[in-house]
Amino acid sequence: MRKLLLVHFSLLAFSCLIAQPTTGLVGYFNFNNNLTNTGSATISATNNSVTYGTDSTGTINRALQFNGTVNSYVSISDNGNLDFTGDFTISLAVYLTSRTASQGILDNCLNYGGYGLFYFNGDTSFHFNFRNASIGSIKTTTNRWKAITIQRNSNTLKIYENGVLTSSGNIGTPPPAYNYPI
Repeated sequence: MRKLLLVHFSLLAFSCLIAQPTTGLVGYFNFNNNLTNTGSATISATNNSVTYGTDSTGTINRALQFNGTVNSYVSISDNGNLDFTGDFTISLAVYLTSRTASQGILDNCLNYGGYGLFYFNGDTSFHFNFRNASIGSIKTTTNRWKAITIQRNSNTLKIYENGVLTSSGNIGTPPPAYNYPI
């Protein structure tokens, strides 16, 4: 069964651009002025120097606004529900206000071992890392919402931007050990 995690986020701003699916969904954070998970699994989130902003549809308090420092983040504890070993899909929307600094957007603190979505200013693109493999997307722009989906399907990693496949590649080795919360 494919596991799904949908997040609304907002420097960085994240906001959901699609309707909530139900099949395989383990976490769904819609940021309706809170960090409540409405997915099927018991997953909680903690706010660290993050405020609520306006999402891609203009709805107030439906996106997260990070202040651009390493002290501004959301920590998600998942009791194993987000320790992906098989196929998974993670969807979110990102709004970058600057391309001058590399940023971790979604990171399970395992470097290249586990999954993560990162922005790298060296090539101004998003990268999806999983199992010591990394694929990059096309160059990105600032001050625009981008719907980003990262997916592991069998032995293939994929990045979609606004519904268009921008990159794919093989997964790496070895399987990750999930020692830290996302």
